[in-house]
Amino acid sequence: FNPYSAGHLRPIQAEAHYEYMRSMKKENIVYCEVGMNGGHSAAVALLASSSSQVHSFDMQEWKYSAIVADFLSQTFPDRFHAYNGSSFVTAPNYIKNSENPRCDVALIVGMHTYEGAMQDLTNFYNGAMACNHYLFYDDIYAGSGRALEKMISDGKIEIIEKFTFDYNSEQACLNVYYPVSEMYSRKYRKYLSWDDVNTNYKAKYQCSLQKEGWSFAILKFKGGKYNNCRSNNQKPSNSG
Repeated sequence: FNPYSAGHLRPIQAEAHYEYMRSMKKENIVYCEVGMNGGHSAAVALLASSSSQVHSFDMQEWKYSAIVADFLSQTFPDRFHAYNGSSFVTAPNYIKNSENPRCDVALIVGMHTYEGAMQDLTNFYNGAMACNHYLFYDDIYAGSGRALEKMISDGKIEIIEKFTFDYNSEQACLNVYYPVSEMYSRKYRKYLSWDDVNTNYKAKYQCSLQKEGWSFAILKFKGGKYNNCRSNNQKPSNSG
Protein backbone atom coordinates (compact mmCIF):
# COMPACT_ATOMS: atom_id res chain seq x y z
CA PHE A 1 0.00 0.00 0.00
CA ASN A 2 1.08 3.57 -0.61
CA PRO A 3 0.30 5.30 2.71
CA TYR A 4 0.79 8.78 1.29
CA SER A 5 -1.86 11.11 -0.10
CA ALA A 6 0.11 11.60 -3.31
CA GLY A 7 3.56 10.69 -4.57
CA HIS A 8 5.43 7.42 -4.45
CA LEU A 9 8.34 5.45 -5.84
CA ARG A 10 7.35 2.19 -7.45
CA PRO A 11 9.37 -0.91 -6.44
CA ILE A 12 10.85 -1.35 -9.93
CA GLN A 13 12.11 2.25 -9.79
CA ALA A 14 13.62 1.79 -6.36
CA GLU A 15 15.45 -1.32 -7.54
CA ALA A 16 16.82 0.43 -10.65
CA HIS A 17 17.95 3.50 -8.71
CA TYR A 18 19.61 1.31 -6.10
CA GLU A 19 21.46 -0.81 -8.68
CA TYR A 20 22.70 2.19 -10.65
CA MET A 21 24.04 3.87 -7.55
CA ARG A 22 25.71 0.66 -6.39
CA SER A 23 27.32 0.27 -9.83
CA MET A 24 29.18 3.55 -9.40
CA LYS A 25 31.49 1.92 -6.84
CA LYS A 26 32.24 5.29 -5.34
CA GLU A 27 32.46 6.63 -1.81
CA ASN A 28 30.56 9.74 -0.72
CA ILE A 29 28.13 9.75 -3.66
CA VAL A 30 26.32 13.09 -3.81
CA TYR A 31 22.66 12.50 -4.61
CA CYS A 32 20.42 15.48 -5.41
CA GLU A 33 16.68 15.30 -5.93
CA VAL A 34 13.90 17.63 -6.98
CA GLY A 35 10.81 16.34 -5.21
CA MET A 36 11.02 14.45 -1.91
CA ASN A 37 7.36 14.04 -0.97
CA GLY A 38 7.31 10.90 1.21
CA GLY A 39 11.07 10.36 1.12
CA HIS A 40 11.08 7.03 -0.72
CA SER A 41 13.74 7.99 -3.28
CA ALA A 42 15.90 9.69 -0.66
CA ALA A 43 15.80 6.58 1.51
CA VAL A 44 16.90 4.41 -1.43
CA ALA A 45 19.84 6.75 -2.09
CA LEU A 46 20.87 6.70 1.56
CA LEU A 47 20.70 2.91 1.69
CA ALA A 48 22.53 2.37 -1.60
CA SER A 49 25.79 3.56 -0.05
CA SER A 50 26.82 3.90 3.58
CA SER A 51 28.51 7.23 2.79
CA SER A 52 26.11 8.83 0.30
CA GLN A 53 25.01 12.41 0.88
CA VAL A 54 21.46 13.40 -0.08
CA HIS A 55 20.44 16.96 -0.96
CA SER A 56 16.67 17.20 -1.32
CA PHE A 57 14.87 20.20 -2.88
CA ASP A 58 11.18 20.11 -2.04
CA MET A 59 8.29 22.47 -1.29
CA GLN A 60 7.25 20.25 1.65
CA GLU A 61 3.66 21.21 0.95
CA TRP A 62 2.32 17.86 2.16
CA LYS A 63 1.78 17.61 5.89
CA TYR A 64 3.92 14.51 6.27
CA SER A 65 6.93 15.79 4.26
CA ALA A 66 8.47 17.82 7.10
CA ILE A 67 8.07 14.81 9.41
CA VAL A 68 9.76 12.58 6.84
CA ALA A 69 12.63 15.06 6.48
CA ASP A 70 13.13 15.09 10.26
CA PHE A 71 13.04 11.29 10.36
CA LEU A 72 15.66 10.95 7.61
CA SER A 73 17.87 13.56 9.27
CA GLN A 74 17.76 11.67 12.58
CA THR A 75 18.16 8.23 11.00
CA PHE A 76 21.06 9.28 8.77
CA PRO A 77 22.88 11.99 10.76
CA ASP A 78 24.84 14.50 8.67
CA ARG A 79 23.88 12.70 5.44
CA PHE A 80 20.42 14.08 4.62
CA HIS A 81 20.07 17.78 3.77
CA ALA A 82 16.65 19.30 3.05
CA TYR A 83 16.11 22.58 1.19
CA ASN A 84 12.57 23.74 1.80
CA GLY A 85 11.04 25.86 -0.96
CA SER A 86 10.70 26.00 -4.72
CA SER A 87 13.43 24.12 -6.57
CA PHE A 88 13.42 27.00 -9.07
CA VAL A 89 15.05 29.04 -6.29
CA THR A 90 16.74 26.59 -3.91
CA ALA A 91 18.50 24.48 -6.56
CA PRO A 92 20.12 27.46 -8.38
CA ASN A 93 21.22 28.86 -5.02
CA TYR A 94 22.84 25.52 -4.22
CA ILE A 95 24.53 25.38 -7.63
CA LYS A 96 25.86 28.95 -7.39
CA ASN A 97 27.69 28.17 -4.15
CA SER A 98 31.04 26.76 -5.29
CA GLU A 99 31.56 25.16 -1.87
CA ASN A 100 28.63 22.80 -2.44
CA PRO A 101 29.60 19.47 -4.01
CA ARG A 102 28.41 18.67 -7.54
CA CYS A 103 25.79 15.94 -7.90
CA ASP A 104 26.88 12.45 -8.92
CA VAL A 105 23.24 11.41 -9.21
CA ALA A 106 20.10 13.53 -9.56
CA LEU A 107 16.41 12.69 -9.55
CA ILE A 108 14.19 15.14 -11.43
CA VAL A 109 10.59 14.51 -10.44
CA GLY A 110 9.14 17.86 -9.44
CA MET A 111 5.99 19.28 -11.01
CA HIS A 112 5.50 16.63 -13.75
CA THR A 113 4.76 19.46 -16.21
CA TYR A 114 6.67 20.58 -19.29
CA GLU A 115 7.46 24.01 -17.86
CA GLY A 116 8.45 22.75 -14.43
CA ALA A 117 10.60 19.89 -15.69
CA MET A 118 12.30 22.09 -18.28
CA GLN A 119 13.23 24.62 -15.61
CA ASP A 120 14.65 21.95 -13.31
CA LEU A 121 16.53 20.19 -16.11
CA THR A 122 18.01 23.47 -17.30
CA ASN A 123 19.08 24.43 -13.79
CA PHE A 124 20.83 21.12 -13.25
CA TYR A 125 22.38 21.16 -16.71
CA ASN A 126 23.98 24.50 -15.92
CA GLY A 127 26.50 23.41 -13.34
CA ALA A 128 24.90 21.01 -10.88
CA MET A 129 26.29 17.72 -12.11
CA ALA A 130 29.68 16.04 -11.77
CA CYS A 131 31.29 14.66 -14.93
CA ASN A 132 30.39 11.02 -14.35
CA HIS A 133 26.76 11.14 -13.33
CA TYR A 134 23.32 9.63 -13.66
CA LEU A 135 19.96 11.36 -13.98
CA PHE A 136 16.87 9.52 -12.77
CA TYR A 137 13.73 10.70 -14.57
CA ASP A 138 10.11 9.74 -13.91
CA ASP A 139 6.75 9.98 -15.67
CA ILE A 140 7.96 10.18 -19.27
CA TYR A 141 4.41 9.99 -20.58
CA ALA A 142 3.36 13.04 -18.53
CA GLY A 143 4.07 16.64 -19.46
CA SER A 144 7.59 16.28 -18.11
CA GLY A 145 8.27 13.83 -20.93
CA ARG A 146 8.02 16.63 -23.49
CA ALA A 147 10.75 18.49 -21.62
CA LEU A 148 12.94 15.41 -21.87
CA GLU A 149 12.26 15.17 -25.62
CA LYS A 150 13.26 18.82 -26.03
CA MET A 151 16.54 18.33 -24.14
CA ILE A 152 17.32 15.26 -26.26
CA SER A 153 16.57 17.10 -29.51
CA ASP A 154 18.81 19.96 -28.34
CA GLY A 155 21.66 17.50 -27.83
CA LYS A 156 21.80 18.00 -24.06
CA ILE A 157 20.64 14.60 -22.81
CA GLU A 158 21.07 11.00 -23.81
CA ILE A 159 19.18 7.97 -22.54
CA ILE A 160 21.21 5.22 -20.92
CA GLU A 161 18.25 2.95 -20.19
CA LYS A 162 14.49 3.32 -20.47
CA PHE A 163 11.92 1.26 -18.59
CA THR A 164 8.44 1.12 -20.16
CA PHE A 165 5.38 -0.75 -18.92
CA ASP A 166 1.83 -1.24 -20.17
CA TYR A 167 -0.96 0.68 -18.48
CA ASN A 168 -2.21 -2.30 -16.48
CA SER A 169 1.08 -4.07 -15.87
CA GLU A 170 2.00 -5.09 -12.34
CA GLN A 171 4.92 -2.65 -12.33
CA ALA A 172 2.69 0.32 -13.22
CA CYS A 173 0.02 -0.33 -10.59
CA LEU A 174 -0.18 0.44 -6.89
CA ASN A 175 -2.69 0.48 -4.07
CA VAL A 176 -3.35 4.20 -3.57
CA TYR A 177 -5.59 5.95 -1.04
CA TYR A 178 -8.64 7.81 -2.37
CA PRO A 179 -11.19 9.94 -0.45
CA VAL A 180 -14.35 8.22 0.68
CA SER A 181 -16.42 11.37 0.08
CA GLU A 182 -16.07 14.62 -1.83
CA MET A 183 -15.51 16.34 1.49
CA TYR A 184 -12.02 14.90 1.44
CA SER A 185 -11.16 15.72 -2.14
CA ARG A 186 -7.55 16.19 -3.31
CA LYS A 187 -7.37 19.87 -2.40
CA TYR A 188 -7.77 18.98 1.28
CA ARG A 189 -5.40 16.03 1.35
CA LYS A 190 -2.21 17.88 2.16
CA TYR A 191 -3.70 18.99 5.48
CA LEU A 192 -4.87 15.58 6.67
CA SER A 193 -3.21 13.68 9.50
CA TRP A 194 -2.42 9.97 9.30
CA ASP A 195 -5.54 9.17 11.37
CA ASP A 196 -7.65 11.25 8.98
CA VAL A 197 -6.29 9.27 6.04
CA ASN A 198 -7.08 5.95 7.67
CA THR A 199 -10.60 7.06 8.60
CA ASN A 200 -11.67 8.97 5.51
CA TYR A 201 -9.73 7.24 2.74
CA LYS A 202 -9.82 3.77 1.28
CA ALA A 203 -7.21 1.97 -0.79
CA LYS A 204 -7.84 1.49 -4.49
CA TYR A 205 -5.75 -0.46 -6.97
CA GLN A 206 -4.63 2.19 -9.44
CA CYS A 207 -2.60 1.80 -12.58
CA SER A 208 -0.83 4.44 -14.66
CA LEU A 209 -2.63 7.75 -15.07
CA GLN A 210 -1.57 7.89 -18.73
CA LYS A 211 -3.21 5.62 -21.29
CA GLU A 212 0.18 5.13 -22.97
CA GLY A 213 1.39 3.35 -19.85
CA TRP A 214 4.15 4.28 -17.48
CA SER A 215 7.84 4.86 -18.13
CA PHE A 216 10.97 6.09 -16.38
CA ALA A 217 14.55 6.39 -17.54
CA ILE A 218 18.20 6.64 -16.57
CA LEU A 219 19.89 9.53 -18.37
CA LYS A 220 23.02 11.62 -18.53
CA PHE A 221 23.74 15.14 -19.73
CA LYS A 222 25.90 15.73 -22.78
CA GLY A 223 27.09 18.71 -24.79
CA GLY A 224 28.57 21.89 -23.35
CA LYS A 225 30.99 21.24 -20.50
CA TYR A 226 29.98 17.58 -20.49
CA ASN A 227 31.78 17.06 -23.81
CA ASN A 228 35.03 17.30 -21.86
CA CYS A 229 34.02 14.48 -19.53
CA ARG A 230 35.26 10.95 -19.94
CA SER A 231 32.25 9.07 -18.68
CA ASN A 232 32.66 5.52 -17.47
CA ASN A 233 29.06 5.22 -16.31
CA GLN A 234 27.12 2.47 -18.00
CA LYS A 235 24.13 0.22 -17.48
CA PRO A 236 24.58 -2.23 -14.59
CA SER A 237 24.88 -5.77 -15.87
CA ASN A 238 21.90 -6.98 -13.79
CA SER A 239 19.50 -4.08 -14.51
CA GLY A 240 16.57 -3.89 -16.88
